[in-house]
Amino acid sequence: MEDATVTLYKVGSCGFYDEEGDHLFTSLAETMRHLVTWVATLGSIGESSTYPADEDADVLRAFCLDARDLGAGRYLVATWNELATVEEGVQVLHMASRIGSPDITAVEIDALALPGYPAFFCVDTRRKRVINVRFDQRLNGSRQFQRFISGYLASASLWCVWDADDEDVLLGYSDEDGDDPSIAEGAVAKFSTSLVRVAAEENLIRQRFDEVRKIVRRATISPVIEEHKSFLDSAFKFAGMPVNNRLRADIGFQYEFKTRLTLEKVDGIIERYRENCDDTWDDVGFVFAKESQKIHWLSGSIARERLQMNIGRGDNGMIDIDALSDYMKANFDKVLGLFNE
Repeated sequence: MEDATVTLYKVGSCGFYDEEGDHLFTSLAETMRHLVTWVATLGSIGESSTYPADEDADVLRAFCLDARDLGAGRYLVATWNELATVEEGVQVLHMASRIGSPDITAVEIDALALPGYPAFFCVDTRRKRVINVRFDQRLNGSRQFQRFISGYLASASLWCVWDADDEDVLLGYSDEDGDDPSIAEGAVAKFSTSLVRVAAEENLIRQRFDEVRKIVRRATISPVIEEHKSFLDSAFKFAGMPVNNRLRADIGFQYEFKTRLTLEKVDGIIERYRENCDDTWDDVGFVFAKESQKIHWLSGSIARERLQMNIGRGDNGMIDIDALSDYMKANFDKVLGLFNE
């Protein structure tokens, strides 16, 4: 048995859109069906990243460990999410391992190994919902998953039209079959998800906005991102400590301050939280007057539940993808039912 945290997302966009944001072609069901087919053609996991590495970005690369059709319009996608450095408990994926058989070991890094963590996404194309299943990792890889799917649409999907004389030149996108498809002018690939919300906690904070006396902020700070590094350096200085330029691992940072808020400011905080906070540490808490011992966290408004799954792990400590696939086939509706949508 494994303890799991499941978080529910809704799919906001999937496919190709024009410059005004209107949907042109391709559905979530088509995307997932063809993604599974594409993954099966790859020779190794190292070939599966769909967007380039960028050391300055706050979203590093994601690779596909496996992608499976669960039937009834449902799919399981397991990703490996790159970390900027090695942290305690991090495992290593060997990039030459085959799709469906990830070779993961304890940290012994070489040029063909990538430190990171696994993430699991169960997609229901009919309801347009994504269940993120997280086990013992702090991060859930949801932003990488969005980049991975949108990158697949943009660079590896069957809707890509390539130059017949230079297969590395992408001409555009089309939903037409044949040797001379008509390219859709201005078509842009998009895939986005957003957290499903439980309204009660957010409504309480809005209703009592004039009673807020303190805000508590939890944020994940990454020293490898320049904007975060400046913030962290200032924090060290305020604490009377020398700046540490050798830090590369993410840091869970918490601070609080007294304040008074308008309803407009509360709405702005909630909206920004919705856009940026996907893991279990990042959070914003509100403390009301005469209730100094109680913090109302915005994470309490997220459709997130805990449960036990009857699955195991391999010798390398990796979740058994076969077992997780079987579990979700048999229990998809049960897991969705936890959220009482």
